[in-house]
Amino acid sequence: MRPGTRWPPPWITPDEARTLLREWADGQHRLHRGDVERAADSPLGLTPERHAQVLALTELGDNETVRAAIR
Repeated sequence: MRPGTRWPPPWITPDEARTLLREWADGQHRLHRGDVERAADSPLGLTPERHAQVLALTELGDNETVRAAIR
């Protein structure tokens, strides 16, 4: 990403950004599971724990912070 580039872009709604993040996380988790099944030495992707953490972020409200969510 170029310096000064905003993510998400202003034309993407919060719900669309959440969907993109969930889809990315799911793909990364599938990558990890595949590597584990193949007994890769250093599995890539998201572990089940990290996958759950990313999905939890997608459940936050538009103005909710991570700190508020973990209380």
